[in-house]
Amino acid sequence: MKNNIHNNEAISAAVLSSFIKEYGEIEYAKIVLILPFLLNPNLVRFLKNKRTIIRSFEELIAKKGDLLINFTARFNELLPVSINAIYILSQLKYIKFEDGKIEHNKLLVVNSKRVEEIKAAIPTLSSLFSENTSSMYLKLRIQL
Repeated sequence: MKNNIHNNEAISAAVLSSFIKEYGEIEYAKIVLILPFLLNPNLVRFLKNKRTIIRSFEELIAKKGDLLINFTARFNELLPVSINAIYILSQLKYIKFEDGKIEHNKLLVVNSKRVEEIKAAIPTLSSLFSENTSSMYLKLRIQL
């Protein structure tokens, strides 16, 4: 992955911690979908824009399909980073595993301009995550 330093576990852990705090408890299969969205600067720019209103994944795909064309590749590249970040958050007790889901325990704070910009996109993205997990994977064309 060409962005190993830019998309590292510290940034990823802070992003996941903030997302879980905003969203609430999240399924294991959904948490690994977060970083491919939020570590993409173009998607973050779109999602954090106050004028952006997205009500569904279909609408996001229709409006910004060009930004999602390589989603599966980003998903595959960021899967190890996602797992490592989840492991770090778990070991440091920032998250906990309950009934097949991951829950927020305390917020990991990282003072970074990039993390702050990403956090601004979280409310818009988290509103889309109420959709069925299988449906999300299907719409994003992720093959396991």
